Order: sequence, then C-alpha cells, then structure tokens
Amino acid sequence: MDTFLSRIISGIKGIFDKLDKTKRIIIGVIAFAVLLSFAILISVSRDEPNVLLFSELNSNEFGSVTKKLEELGYYYKASGGAAVFVRSGDREIILTKLAQEDSIPKGIPGWKLFDVSKWTDTDRELSIKHMRALRDEVKRHIESLKNIDKASVDIAISEDTIYTDKNAPYTAAVTVHLADGYDKLSKKEIKGIVQLVSRAVGNRLKPEDVVVTDEYGKIISDFNDEVDAANTELVVLENRKKMEEQMRVKMLKDINEGLQVI
Repeated sequence: MDTFLSRIISGIKGIFDKLDKTKRIIIGVIAFAVLLSFAILISVSRDEPNVLLFSELNSNEFGSVTKKLEELGYYYKASGGAAVFVRSGDREIILTKLAQEDSIPKGIPGWKLFDVSKWTDTDRELSIKHMRALRDEVKRHIESLKNIDKASVDIAISEDTIYTDKNAPYTAAVTVHLADGYDKLSKKEIKGIVQLVSRAVGNRLKPEDVVVTDEYGKIISDFNDEVDAANTELVVLENRKKMEEQMRVKMLKDINEGLQVI
C-alpha cells in the first residue's frame, strides 16, 4: 500500500516538475483556494447554531433591539423585520445586557423571554413549578456576567385574598457572590438584575419589590433615582455658577487692564 502511494506521489511530482513556472503558479493558486474553501467550510460547520432572541417585534422594537445589539458588539441575524436570532452561547449574556440598558421589549412575557413552558396561573402547584423554572433561568442569566461567580434567586408568591379584587404582589430577593478580582457591581448592573427578575415574573413583581444583596447580606439595590437626578442637577447648576463667576472675573480683569492702558 505504501509503495502504491509512493508511486502515485512520485508520478504527480514528476508531472509537476515538467510544467513551466506559469502553470505551477496556476495550480498552486487553485490548490490554495481549494484548501481555503475547506477550511472555511469546517469553520462554519463548527460555529454555534443561532437561537431565537425575540420574535413578533413591531418595527420600533425591532429597530431598537438591533441597534442596541450593534452598539454592544454582538452578532445577530434578522428575519422578516420581526425576529432576531443570536448565537446560542450569547443569548444569556445578551438578555442580561439588554436588561441593564432597559432595552428588552415590553410586550414579551417572562416565560417566553426565558424559554420556559407556559403553565396555567389557576393551578397553584403548576404556578410554583413555573416560578422555580423561571428562577433557575434568571439565576443562569445573572451568573453569565463575568464579575458574578454565583447567584441565588428567591421569588415569594403571595396568596390572593377574597377581600380584594386586586392580585397580591410578589416579592423577590437576589443574592450575588462576586467573582475573584471584583469588589462591587455598578449601578447599571444592579438595575439590570432588578429588571431581569421583574420582567421574568411579570406584572405582579414590580422592580421596587426586588431586593439585591451581596454575599454579606448588605442591600445594594437601595439607591434612589430621583435623588440621584436631583443631585446631578445640583452639580450642573453649581458648575454653571462657577463658570459664570469665572467669566465675570475675567471680564472685570480685561476692563481694568484696558483702563490702565488709557
């Protein structure tokens, strides 16, 4: 067998040696193109398959989501102007990042967001199983952040009462353990966790009813956006006053220098 292969190789080499330089170059280019095509084909076949991120989006939602994905630098594939597909390995972190940016389309229910079967709300046992499934999915998404080592998510399902026609609100508690080398989460990351949990459960879990704590039990989600906005506005006003005062002093200085020249 080895002798047979050796003869074939020797024969090909003999034919190749008899060719002129131009023909050798042409054959070399063709061989390189064939090898490159095989390499690309193998690479594409090894790529992760695309999975559905969102479907049935309206034009505004579709434009907003695709623009945000481009800003974040994630690959996506659009379909029909209403559906968006992403790589399967990216879906968890993409949803988490979109939650941080408050860019998850409003009309998508939690069970659809987190790829959990829809169960009826009338059967309490199924509702509890549903919540557990959602909780585990949200936990995986939170842990997709590189600065979080592990997380725990607890969702408390309140009992409805016959004395009111309103559904009792749910509450949730999230505990995050930071990865080595990280000492805190940014406000955007904490808000993203809150949004992710509240969106998973739906209307009965408001963002203000989601508490996030660190591994030491310290609440890290108790910031007030209105106070922060007021403080930011105050800083802007103070900086403006400083600039106006600097301009006034400069103007007086220029006037005094002009009078001295006269």
